[in-house]
Amino acid sequence: VYLSQGAAEGPQFLELRSQSAVLFSERFNPEEKETTTPLSPKVKGMKSSLPGGEEADRETITGAYLEGDVIISRGERSMRAPAAYYDFTTDRAIVVEPVFRTIQKQRNFPIYVRAAEARVLSAREVWFRDAQLTSSEFYTPTYAIGAKSLYMMDNAPYDEKGVRLGEPSWAGKY
Repeated sequence: VYLSQGAAEGPQFLELRSQSAVLFSERFNPEEKETTTPLSPKVKGMKSSLPGGEEADRETITGAYLEGDVIISRGERSMRAPAAYYDFTTDRAIVVEPVFRTIQKQRNFPIYVRAAEARVLSAREVWFRDAQLTSSEFYTPTYAIGAKSLYMMDNAPYDEKGVRLGEPSWAGKY
């Protein structure tokens, strides 16, 4: 299963991949200019079991439960896991046993976080429970920093369209 949101060239382009998925949707009201949230992708012509004739063929995806080789990526950041739920109405996710990967741009240094659970709080914030922070892609790293909880935030300046104005910058708190 492949889901994407946003312009492919844009900095906020979101990709969701998995072996299987359950999509949650609600009826799209043609009189409304936007759906419940501007983050929800609009789907036209999706077959629906909702009553109401032709209008029932238009729905908005509000969430997705993903299972089996889940990959969630946004720019140079990616997260792999066995299962995840992504809520498009709040731009939040909960991920089970994730492996988060990003690059520290100034030194071209990889950063990996393995955890029992991750909660994506926004496009720029992630919270991990029972986390291990390392530069090793291997399951058993040579060295790692362990934390009961780890909060990471992208501190780079962005404009109102989501385009990064400065160098990528991550801040962490454990």
